[in-house]
Amino acid sequence: MIVCKPKPASLFSLGIFSIGGIAVGGFSFRIILTQINVPWYHYLAALTLFPLAIVIFVRIFWTYKRVEFGREMVSVSYPFRFFLFSIPLKEIKTWKETRVKTKTGNYREIDIISGSRKVSINLQEHSHYLEALKYLEKKAAKTKVR
Repeated sequence: MIVCKPKPASLFSLGIFSIGGIAVGGFSFRIILTQINVPWYHYLAALTLFPLAIVIFVRIFWTYKRVEFGREMVSVSYPFRFFLFSIPLKEIKTWKETRVKTKTGNYREIDIISGSRKVSINLQEHSHYLEALKYLEKKAAKTKVR
């Protein structure tokens, strides 16, 4: 069983930004509510940074997914949404690996399409990407798009 989930480094960096933004925005809201003459930058922080940090924080949890490869299936679970679905390898219509050369290296992503469902994992954000690629090349080679 191969389990692909977000790497801790990417979750950590987004989490630190969102917690910091919530803290600074909350502090600015407190100052706006308690003081009479408030500098302009507190309004800016409270009205832009706070909502942005909240949206990113919610998005981290909403889009967190685990993709499992094994037993002739691809299982995708969203633990914070309490949502799980499985795609048998026989029902995969197409899958492809996209490679894009960037300034700092290569961006690699696998897209699996089955009916109305689409699953994407990439090398930069998900663990065990190469093992998942080998599994798909071995078990679902016929449905690969070149």
